[in-house]
Amino acid sequence: MSIFRPKYTIDTVYNLNPITLKKMDIKTVFSDLDNTLVAWNQKQTLEKISQLRDRLSKHGISLVVISNNKHERVNKVLEPLGIEFIASAKKPFKRNLVKAMAQYGVNPVESIMIGDQILTDILAGNSAGMQTVLVKPLIKSDGWHTWLNRLVEKFILGCLNSKEKITYQEDLHEQ
Repeated sequence: MSIFRPKYTIDTVYNLNPITLKKMDIKTVFSDLDNTLVAWNQKQTLEKISQLRDRLSKHGISLVVISNNKHERVNKVLEPLGIEFIASAKKPFKRNLVKAMAQYGVNPVESIMIGDQILTDILAGNSAGMQTVLVKPLIKSDGWHTWLNRLVEKFILGCLNSKEKITYQEDLHEQ
């Protein structure tokens, strides 16, 4: 079950402290899109995404989105902001995360994968040897294709919590 356990759990990706990430030697933040950076049912961009990118960038940290969504959906949100992304990533398979690390010239120790789903984001990141961060979903509802993942995730969380309770913190430095 340890393959499903995130290294960190925080309330929201928007609480990330770039100084903490810098101390951890993180050079690239790989983040899921839907329900992590933007509500899954929201088509327009959010100012918060560009503010996060700018805060990270000031400390030499890149933000790259790794999404299972189709190119059109991800591009519609991120292209106006100039944020790089990989769409149709096929998480939980680690292949595209490993390719992304090579593309951006970072290794797993210098990378962190952030997302709201254990079965996709955390499993893929852990399989790729990256540090992982589980965040609370931005909204409680999910797309129709995610409901089965959430059902399985409840079971996995129950198993993980029976060994060591997963609690969400405000930022990484609290863990």
